[in-house]
Amino acid sequence: MVKAAVGPAKAEAAANRLLKQYGIERPPIDPVGLAKQEGIVVVYEPMPADTSSLLLRESSGRRVIGVNARHAESRKRFSVAHEIGHALLHFDAKAPSKSEAAVSRPLEVLFRDGLAQQGTDEVEIDANVFAASLLMPAQLLRPAFRDALQGQGPRSLVRVIERLARDFDVSEQALRYRLINLNLIDPA
Repeated sequence: MVKAAVGPAKAEAAANRLLKQYGIERPPIDPVGLAKQEGIVVVYEPMPADTSSLLLRESSGRRVIGVNARHAESRKRFSVAHEIGHALLHFDAKAPSKSEAAVSRPLEVLFRDGLAQQGTDEVEIDANVFAASLLMPAQLLRPAFRDALQGQGPRSLVRVIERLARDFDVSEQALRYRLINLNLIDPA
């Protein structure tokens, strides 16, 4: 059964717990490796352009992340992290029973599509916050950003974002949003 939204603070805390659990202290974070450590299978398949990923939980309890093989690598990484967020935040710990699966539905499915990016669905907001916090943890990004800015003028912000996006292996857009959400840069 899919659970209700938990809120941004709890989503970020869950991402930080996962990083701490596996002793991850440097970027780039490997979301596929983390998924595997959590017992989640990741598969890449061509999907419609507006679908980034999906999360299935089979009646056996096995969780599978399907990722759009046609998307850019940085988007695939964010999508995997997003679906790990759903798996940890929004699925009950107990697998659906065989009778429940046979009677209601054999699979529980959550999709990451265009609606997830709009930031209007609270469950999707949770998963996006989790993904951003997992791939760009505040405790790693803040000092990296401050170090990268040392001795740089205001026009160099673009270069700093390019460099940090490479270091954290995320898109420049995702990094910019994360910096805004951490109040490190102004939205503009």
